Amino acid sequence: LLGRIAAVVVCMACLFQTGQLIDMRNGTLRVVTILEAPFTMKEETANGSHKYKGFCVDMINELSRMLKFDYDLYEVPDRTYGALRDDGTWSGMVGELVNDRAD
Repeated sequence: LLGRIAAVVVCMACLFQTGQLIDMRNGTLRVVTILEAPFTMKEETANGSHKYKGFCVDMINELSRMLKFDYDLYEVPDRTYGALRDDGTWSGMVGELVNDRAD
């Protein structure tokens, strides 16, 4: 339960910038994820496409509904959370955020 509360706090903190709530109504966020059960999992549908499910997907769906924004969810290309490289750049999900490929 504490981990879930922490995840919600982190997500809510992401909605704030310089102490003010970011107005996301009618906007589309680019959301990066990593496959990690039970938080984000990919399920193949009957028609051969896929959909995401899990705790984080449920949370972003609920935030999207409450705050009236759309989002595009994508998997981090290198399948890592992120680490600082020798050249000073970041890999993984952190790199996606730092390089403005994800919100």
